[in-house]
Amino acid sequence: MKIKTLLFAGIISVPAVGQTKVDLRTQSKSVDFSSASSTKPVRSGTGLPGACSPGEMYYLSNANPGYNLFYCTSANVWTAAGASAPNYSQSFTAQTSVTLAHNLGTTNVMVQCYDANNHQVEFATFTITDLNDVAVTFFTPQTGRCVVNGFGGAAVNRYAAGFTSQTAIVITAAAHNLGTGNLAATCYDAGSPKTRVEPDRVQIDAANNVTITFSTAQSGSCVLQ
Repeated sequence: MKIKTLLFAGIISVPAVGQTKVDLRTQSKSVDFSSASSTKPVRSGTGLPGACSPGEMYYLSNANPGYNLFYCTSANVWTAAGASAPNYSQSFTAQTSVTLAHNLGTTNVMVQCYDANNHQVEFATFTITDLNDVAVTFFTPQTGRCVVNGFGGAAVNRYAAGFTSQTAIVITAAAHNLGTGNLAATCYDAGSPKTRVEPDRVQIDAANNVTITFSTAQSGSCVLQ
């Protein structure tokens, strides 16, 4: 009887040992978290890690809303996943220089600045600092906003309008259908190869309608993105 008692005591004492942690990568199959109360599948923080390997993702909590998710596209290189609205916008007041922390993860960016009346403002200098920052300076203090575009995705996120011998082009919000007033406009002539044509003014109203004017009549196309 004593032997049986000892064996029974040993059996019931087994659960007291610490539980083994499950390795989801090797010990699971067809994992479905669709009914979980919450999930956090990626790391997060206020700064991108210095090292990463392709396939990793990271949530940058202080990035421009909609651009928080980053992919590691090659060793130690983070690339912004982007969002449905492809632009970053930053406002400023009475400034001759502005640093734009766009966090788009690319040096292939376009920048356009507008005053408080939505008139395009020409900058004195434009410098790409790194993958996530650019700096612009103005000839005189300005108040308004600068728009940074670094999105190279599908054509649905940009709109092109052709014109012939015109000094003014109006592109309505319904026509470009980009859903934002934070737009960059780039115009080209009708030559081959095309040459960029600098508008005299680009104005975007509160309803996101865009009016582009030239000092002399031009033929070509303008791209909004």
